Amino acid sequence: MLISATGLVLRFSGWGQNARQRLIGLIADQTAPRLGQQLEAVLSNVQDNATVGGPIGLLTLLFASLVVFVQFDDAMNRIWNVSHPKRGLWPMLRSVLVDRLRAFLMLFGIGMFVVAGFIASMSLSAAAEYAGQRLPLADACR
Repeated sequence: MLISATGLVLRFSGWGQNARQRLIGLIADQTAPRLGQQLEAVLSNVQDNATVGGPIGLLTLLFASLVVFVQFDDAMNRIWNVSHPKRGLWPMLRSVLVDRLRAFLMLFGIGMFVVAGFIASMSLSAAAEYAGQRLPLADACR
């Protein structure tokens, strides 16, 4: 997935193209020019295959994770002697689409809180560093 995303960035963004050329030039200058040519061939291959491999990999990842969590849910129900939900197509679709989506959104929300805390911590650290350089009594407040 990461390689496909990198290939899409290299193909469709201007700064990705610039970064690619700088990386190839740096490798060719610091090592051997042949290594730069090999790296260019590898990056071209990644860039060409990202359009097909990315969506297929994403769908495979989503399907596999869904199957794993369904099996985990069934195992927990069996361990704790929870009665099985109604069998059939509509209850199964409701379980998969509604209940799993709700659980995913809760996990996503928790992840966003973690990211927001990380950004707030970085911002406060940067503000403290800036204040330490600009204010005369900032060191005494630490």
